[in-house]
Amino acid sequence: MVFVLFVSVSGLSKRRQIPFTMSRIQGKRQDTLSSISETGTLVSESDEKPARHRTSSSQHIHSQSRRWKGDNRARHGNAWKDNPWKTCHRLTHRHDHNMVKAQTEEVQNLLIFASLFSAVVTSFAIDSYKFLQVDPEGKVPDLLNQILESLSNSTNEISSPASDPTVDKTFVRINIYWFISLSLSLITVLLGTTCMQWLREYKHLGSLSFKDALILRNLRYEGLIKWKVPFILSILPFLLQAALILFFAGIVELMWTLNFCVTVTIVASIGLAVIFMVVTAVAPAVQFLLEEGRESTSPAEPPCPYRSPQSWVCLQAAIRCKIAIQRIRKCPCWNFRSDKKKGLCDVFMQAESWFRYDLTWSRNLRTTEIHTRGVDIDLVHGLKWMAKTFAENMEAVQAVHQCVRQLDPITGLSVCSVLRNGDFTMVDEYAQSASSVICSGDEEIEAIAQDHISATILEHFVTVSPQFESTLLPLRLELYSKSRAENLRVVVPGLPRLRCPDVGGDGAAELPIDLVVQYLLYVERLLLHAASLPNWGSYDEDMDAGWKLMCSVMHNYSSFDPRGAEILQTVSRFLRSNKVFITATNSPHLKNIIQRLYLDRVYDCLDTFLSFYNTLPETTAIESDGELKQSIELFVVCLCDYGTPYSHPLFQMPGWLEMAAKAKGRLPEIV
Repeated sequence: MVFVLFVSVSGLSKRRQIPFTMSRIQGKRQDTLSSISETGTLVSESDEKPARHRTSSSQHIHSQSRRWKGDNRARHGNAWKDNPWKTCHRLTHRHDHNMVKAQTEEVQNLLIFASLFSAVVTSFAIDSYKFLQVDPEGKVPDLLNQILESLSNSTNEISSPASDPTVDKTFVRINIYWFISLSLSLITVLLGTTCMQWLREYKHLGSLSFKDALILRNLRYEGLIKWKVPFILSILPFLLQAALILFFAGIVELMWTLNFCVTVTIVASIGLAVIFMVVTAVAPAVQFLLEEGRESTSPAEPPCPYRSPQSWVCLQAAIRCKIAIQRIRKCPCWNFRSDKKKGLCDVFMQAESWFRYDLTWSRNLRTTEIHTRGVDIDLVHGLKWMAKTFAENMEAVQAVHQCVRQLDPITGLSVCSVLRNGDFTMVDEYAQSASSVICSGDEEIEAIAQDHISATILEHFVTVSPQFESTLLPLRLELYSKSRAENLRVVVPGLPRLRCPDVGGDGAAELPIDLVVQYLLYVERLLLHAASLPNWGSYDEDMDAGWKLMCSVMHNYSSFDPRGAEILQTVSRFLRSNKVFITATNSPHLKNIIQRLYLDRVYDCLDTFLSFYNTLPETTAIESDGELKQSIELFVVCLCDYGTPYSHPLFQMPGWLEMAAKAKGRLPEIV
């Protein structure tokens, strides 16, 4: 009786050493797919229940191996201590400071040169204009001759006086050259001082928050480019060069005269400057009147950056005249055609400076229209400019990524679209297809979309700057595995397609082990859902990356690793899920994947595979070691029994044949 009891207990103990079998994998680990409504909202989901282990250490291992879900938290990547908006503001402020400083110094140098040059030209012009005057003493002989002729011929008709002697055209040309040169130098001074006023207003951001300062700065920067301010600054040196050339041409001619042609030429040159000053003074007022009466859903253009005291006076006069006309006429045709723009003149009337005017423009003509679509165009383009300008700066890359993570998903999706397409035209299509699901109020769906958007942003930076691939690999792999794993449950439309990170490079060896474990858990779940996935071809890269990571774990495994048991258990689960995938495959396409992935990969890393297998003990005294050894043998036997693969070069390798024979010999025991 005692002997029978002992045998029963021994058999039970031996059976308990055997890990979960294939039926437990298919029964306990098979996840129930979530039912999703037409809008993509998660309706129900069966919680994934892990296999129950008997030892406290196993329970701890399993708790550490639990799959990460979309919770809007990044566990890898450099810790970000500073405010990302502050970093973006600091970088843009430094860029703008350097840009404005360079332009200001250049304009100041031009003004100094123009002032000195004008003094030199003036000294020549003062003497040269005298050559245009006829000598009065030369007219006396002519007058005496006329008097004598009139006395001698008193009966004859008095002849008309002789015409004034003409001035040599050489003097005319010389004075034209010198006076135009003097006019251009003075015009340069005039334009330079005006541009200095624009640049001063461009730098003034007040005491806004870092995010609002970035929005306002991008608004002004686009206006600066749109209204050709850099071009205007660039023509100042050409004006001085032209003035210098004309001055030298006048020296060659050496003559000047006063006549109508000179007056017209000088007036014409000065008139151009006057017209320019008038246009720049009234341009903000004209743009405001056009935008105020515009009936369109598209965003308004950036405000005119021609900022000067005279343009401010013209703008205020235009606003007051518009308000007065509306109040006097009381005619529907003078009212605003859009309810959204009612009282716009009254709102702009409250702006007491260009700074307040820009804020009012952004909040009433740009932000308000775009917020009907859920997107702030200036914020999107500001981050796009950051990503494009500082693509080689790792600090800027991290700052832009953190800023996008703090945005709402629709705005973050717009940033992705602008970065990929380079234009804002595709944002509407993305927003329309994704907004109904992302904006449904489900925090889980928003977290999934946020992880996906963050991974897309990092993918863009790696594409533009490949030198950051190894640095960003841990964070990219974490976000990618979380996003793809959650996508197996909930499909969010409108999200851009992600590319699997390259785990075969130099950075793969430095990946944290918990990150590798999480990715293998994702691939395990992917294999268990393979039969129900509509587009299996999009997951080929994921499986390939999972196999590379498993081989990397085998190659770098050390029995002294404190998390060695967890690593072995994860690899075991990964191999068993691969076996389930192979045995359940009926699709010809999936069979080709198996042929390419498993047989070719095992053949490529056979030495690592055999070395790792031979380091495991024959006995099952250690649960994790024995479980993994059995999983490897099950996987090997499964590959040997799959179809007719014996034509593959793998089956000609002695090491593989020996391991396969050993696995088949132990198969009855482990099954």
